[in-house]
Amino acid sequence: MGDPTTYVIIGAGLAGGRAAEAIRERDPQGRIVLVGSEPYLPYHRPHLSKKYLMGKRPLEKVFFKPREFYDENRIEVLTGRTAVALDPKAHQVTLADGAVLRYDRLLLATGSEPRHLNVVGSDLAGVHYLRTLPDSDRLRDAMMQAQRGVVVGGGFIGAEVASAFAQQGLQTTLIVREELLLRRAVGEVVGRFLTDYFTGKGVTLRTETAVDAFVGGDRLEGVRTTAGEIIPGGVAAVGVGVTPRTALAQAAGLAVDNGVLVDEYLQTSDPDIFAAGDIAAFWSPLYRRRMRIEHWDVARQQGRTAGLNMAGDHQPWDQLPYFYSDLFDLDLQAYGDLFQWDETIQRGPANPSARPSLTVFYLYQGQWRGALVINPAVGQLEAIQERLKSVPTLSPADRKRLADPTAELP
Repeated sequence: MGDPTTYVIIGAGLAGGRAAEAIRERDPQGRIVLVGSEPYLPYHRPHLSKKYLMGKRPLEKVFFKPREFYDENRIEVLTGRTAVALDPKAHQVTLADGAVLRYDRLLLATGSEPRHLNVVGSDLAGVHYLRTLPDSDRLRDAMMQAQRGVVVGGGFIGAEVASAFAQQGLQTTLIVREELLLRRAVGEVVGRFLTDYFTGKGVTLRTETAVDAFVGGDRLEGVRTTAGEIIPGGVAAVGVGVTPRTALAQAAGLAVDNGVLVDEYLQTSDPDIFAAGDIAAFWSPLYRRRMRIEHWDVARQQGRTAGLNMAGDHQPWDQLPYFYSDLFDLDLQAYGDLFQWDETIQRGPANPSARPSLTVFYLYQGQWRGALVINPAVGQLEAIQERLKSVPTLSPADRKRLADPTAELP
């Protein structure tokens, strides 16, 4: 009987935590080392722009597992440690403090980092980015003390923080490059719905503009747009996208192209190295194309699949992509491929009642690829998920059924 396998996981986020859990399920004897640059155990990042930011979720409920879980499962967690070099030939990783870890199987789950605006005043106190627990703590403290807040970016992070600002009572302005909130991500129908909804909740939108400068003396006093308007605000949150952390993989000679290239088993160009989460540019057996998805559930599911495969399984990651968002009292849930579509179908009119709702389907070259539902009805999502797994090609009659809320799904 050979020596136990050593598994090293670089990145102690959700993908890394799930991988460690799955490895231990599959291999009771192997050594598992989880390395994270933050001084925390793996935690759920979506809470940072939602309930945790608003003080509605306690810190202990943000973490993936308690400390006892790692101790009981003999998972060595090296927090506050950063990997600076990877040598695939020697099967070893070097940390910033000089320590060297040897591995038999390695997972890269280094995640992504926020893009920063390179404009005048970007270093002023009061300008915030959101990625880590301390980021969320600092933003909450600033939000609690401010009367006016400015959010830069019309994606999900921007929309969620603007929702939090407004619910906290701040006079909130949201700066969006496009003419509609979230249009690039979810299309015109949903973008119009959300733009109108946010406006109705008191959020002022400045569309088709961007930030020219942050203005102030020692602290932020306002944001100047490219249209020349100065929007007053004592706190600004910037959410203009993220960049995958691929430097370690690239320096090691792994195949990288808008992420670390992996196959459907999440295996990189080196058979002993896997990648999962934000950095993984994976081959999708479901959609027959390469994708890279920066969403919580994808990291959660890919982490588990990567861990199982590192420990000897051979399972493709063929799950239906999923993401969600909480915006005011809107429960937004989306399934499938909302990253490549050329047509949308709205299922019935939007419901403007006390609990507004909207359902939109996404098609590509005649195939039904995805769905987004706001405030779904009981049982609605299960039926949609089941149909999306087959990626059906739609006939003209099928399209009519999709649009008709009284008809069964095609």
